[in-house]
Amino acid sequence: QESRGVKKDVIAEHADFTSQVYAPLARNGHIPDYNTARIEVQPADLTTFPGLLQLEASLPASLLQPVDKHPKDFGKKTKSSYTIRKELEMASALKSAMDCIKKELQQPSGESGDPSKLGDQTSTSAGLKKFHVQKFLERPDSPRLKEEVLPEEEELEAAVLLVQRIIRGRAYQNQMFEGKEKRLDLINELRAAERYAETATTVEEKKYLDQVREKAFDGVLESIQGNIISSTLDQLSKELLRFQQERHIAAMVKLAERDRQMRQAQESGRRQAEERLREREDEMFRQVMGVHQGTVDSYLEDVLCSTVEQAAQSRALTEARLKAAKINQVVDALEASEQEPETIVRELVHSYGLPHVQREVVQRRIAVENKRFAEAATGSLDETYRRVQRNLSTS
Repeated sequence: QESRGVKKDVIAEHADFTSQVYAPLARNGHIPDYNTARIEVQPADLTTFPGLLQLEASLPASLLQPVDKHPKDFGKKTKSSYTIRKELEMASALKSAMDCIKKELQQPSGESGDPSKLGDQTSTSAGLKKFHVQKFLERPDSPRLKEEVLPEEEELEAAVLLVQRIIRGRAYQNQMFEGKEKRLDLINELRAAERYAETATTVEEKKYLDQVREKAFDGVLESIQGNIISSTLDQLSKELLRFQQERHIAAMVKLAERDRQMRQAQESGRRQAEERLREREDEMFRQVMGVHQGTVDSYLEDVLCSTVEQAAQSRALTEARLKAAKINQVVDALEASEQEPETIVRELVHSYGLPHVQREVVQRRIAVENKRFAEAATGSLDETYRRVQRNLSTS
């Protein structure tokens, strides 16, 4: 009942990479697509155990270690071991120096009654002059609203704040004292070197000091050179490893590409064979359907012809019977009344004479047209002949 009452937070689920939006559970009804593995292109080297061993040997050891980080921490940049080591060394050195300084500052107050150590205090006072003790400024009070507060509460609050400041200052003093104690030998060595440099009078001592400085300078220079050379060699080794990995990956890509091309060629050949088989089956189907259609058409044509013949025959017989029964008598009576000898002769003469007259009229019209064209041609020839003779006579 409590889970039903909680509202679903879509933004939080999309922000969390471990939610069911990115990794749904099968028990909640999600069925993953396992058929995609059939169409994946797997290189031939990864299908055998020696190929996997060769790939594992070529990869760096850092890639084979499991990463137990939250997905949100992948984008964060991690510091290198060198940087972490340097920071730890610097922090420990600073802490020891502060401890030594605090210890030196606390010695005069604790050992003021001992007259045997007055000489040490005077000797260390010159070294302490070089150190500057930082004065911690008090933090101002936070602003508050003007409310009615009792004087007792104000005094109590002021006392609490004073105790807190005292405890905090004491904690800082303890830290500085511990740091100074850890680096006490180094501080004494530096002070001794300073005192020795100040008290050196002979030429040999000065030469020794110069040699010590040169050795220290050479050591620092060699350490810097070593760091630069080591970082350069490290970068070159990483570049070489990256180049080898790139070549290996390029070879794997070529193998995968060749395998893909071979599969594509096989698939295209199979597709072409299927298309040819489909075209052949379609052509067979069309031919079979054409035969069926021709058979149906011929059958229907025969049926229609036989039906038409039967209908025409029955209609002709019916008309013949009607003509023989009624129409022939009326037609015979009309023909007998209309067929007189003079009418017959007139029609015969008209049918024979009129076409002859029409033919004669047409022939005369054609002769007149031809004669007009002939006379025009003759006139043009005569005119041309006269012009030629005139030109010859003038020349």
